[in-house]
Parts: sequence; structure tokens; C-alpha cells
Amino acid sequence: METNYLKTQYDFEIPKYRTLCKEIIKQLEILLKENDVKLAVPINYRVKEWSSLLDKCKRYSIEPNDITEINDLAGIRIITLFEKDIKKVQEIINSIFSITREEDTASRLSDNQFGYGSIHYEIYIPDDWTKLPSLRELEGLKVEVQLRTISQHTWAAASHVLNYKKESDVPKSIIRSINRVAALLEVVDLEFGRVLEERMEFNKQPIKIDDNLNTDILEKILDEKLPVSNKNKNEDYSSLISELSYFSINNVAELENLIDKHKSIALENDKVYVRGLLDEPFWESEDGDLERAKKGVFFNHTGLLREIIEIEYGKDEKLRAMKLEGFNFR
Repeated sequence: METNYLKTQYDFEIPKYRTLCKEIIKQLEILLKENDVKLAVPINYRVKEWSSLLDKCKRYSIEPNDITEINDLAGIRIITLFEKDIKKVQEIINSIFSITREEDTASRLSDNQFGYGSIHYEIYIPDDWTKLPSLRELEGLKVEVQLRTISQHTWAAASHVLNYKKESDVPKSIIRSINRVAALLEVVDLEFGRVLEERMEFNKQPIKIDDNLNTDILEKILDEKLPVSNKNKNEDYSSLISELSYFSINNVAELENLIDKHKSIALENDKVYVRGLLDEPFWESEDGDLERAKKGVFFNHTGLLREIIEIEYGKDEKLRAMKLEGFNFR
């Protein structure tokens, strides 16, 4: 292995790998958002340091003639909150990228073996991408992608710190404990899946007028009562439950009566805000209000309900002070 030549090549190629990772992540973020995939943390990447590359070559007796022979020179990690989203991400990766390897590391383990898996890919960008002048130099470069749930990532991170990569690394006296941890983390993924299924079943049930409010019932009522065009993803329904309770709005009937009483005024106010933003677009906020205004809406569902509350009760200074102090509204 000609180290000097590889180091020169490494220094020349590494900026390309960084560009490649950033471009892949940019496209993935758009696609994951469109498919409503819940990430535990933002997608991140790393490019292998020169010292790490040398160490790997020594440990595994690798003698590459070219830097591109190193499969994991660049890596991207995607960590989902829920196991159900793993399949969605796989479908996206398989539909967009050229794949040279796909492996579920859990398939290496028998039922009674040590460990907890994740999914690994080696990918190239599509040929169409390389037709763009800014991406032409990325042709032929490959990236390793790791796809895990947050529980799988917890296992991987802990195993790395403990330096337990295989069962033979573990002292016999703690094998039972470390296997129990792996099993518990797998149960976490299974139980989160169960929670999501039970929530879906709950949301299929009809609402009764005397039902007490919770975040799922509140979302259903707002979906039924307010225009779908106003709705945003990831609205903060939990804080609204506390605000409604402050005004003694605690069940379905009380909330529906309040909405019906002032909905038309709130929607008129929504149009006023839209016209104001379109007339003076320099007031654009960081939350993308101008983009929403161009679609004819300003308030989201929770914003419309807060507008309705204000119409009914006025600007309550005590409530405002409590919000500013973070009292019971987080």
C-alpha cells in the first residue's frame, strides 16, 4: 500500500465525499418529510479521518490501491423514532439510489445470540444527478447508509462505549445482563409499535359529547370543525388542553359549542392576516407565514382555536403571564 499516494488522493477526494453526503441528506430530508417519517435526531454524516482509515487498513490487513476501494469512507446515519418508519425509509432509498449492498445485521443473529441489528446500505447517487454540472464530480463515489431506530442506536452506542462488538468480547459474568439489555430495547420498539396501533384504533372510535378532552380528541375535533387547509403537521395540541382547562373547557360539548360560536369570525380574521401579509410581505416571519399566506391561510388549527378563545374571553393577562413563565403549558 503506497501511503503517500493514498494520502494525496484522500486530501483531493474528501471534499467531494462531504458534498456527496450533504446532497444526499438534502434530498432525503425532503422525501422523509413528504412521507411523514418521524426522525429521532436530524440525519448526520461523517467522513472517515485519515488516521481512522490507516487504522482500519492495519486491523483488517487491507491494502487498497485506490481510496475509493474503502467502502465506508463516507457514512450517513438515519435514526427513526418508530420501527414502522424503517420500511418507509427503505422504500425511499431503494426507489431513488443505486444500491450495491443491503444488509440487515439482525439476520446474522440466531434467536439466542447476542446483539441488536440495524440496516446497512452502500449506495451511489442516480445517473440523472450526475448530469448536473454541480454534481458531475460525484459520479462513482459511494456512501454507506446506516438505518436504525432510536432503540437500535442506543444499543449500538452503548456497545461501542463498552467495546462489546461480539459476544466473545463480553466477560461471562455479565453476558446475561447485556443480553437482557438488548432484549429490553427490542421490546421498546415493539411496544412503541403497539402504542401507535392502539392510538389508531382509538382514533377510529366516534367522539361522545361528554368525553373529556385529550390531545387525540382535540385533534379530531379541530379536523372536523376547521378547514383542512389551515392544518399544520406537528401542531402543539397538548399546550392547548391546558389553556382550555384554564377557561373550564374540559369536554367535547363545551369545546364544540365554543368553536361553533366564533368560528366564522376567526376565519374572517384569518383572511385579514393573509391580506396584511400579502400587502406587506416584508413582515415575513421565520415560520414561513408568507408562504402560507400565498396559499390563502395564516393560522394553523391551534392558532385558530386560540383566536376563538381570545374572541370569547379577551386577552387574558394572567394566562399570558403563565405562558411566559412556562407554567403548565409546555
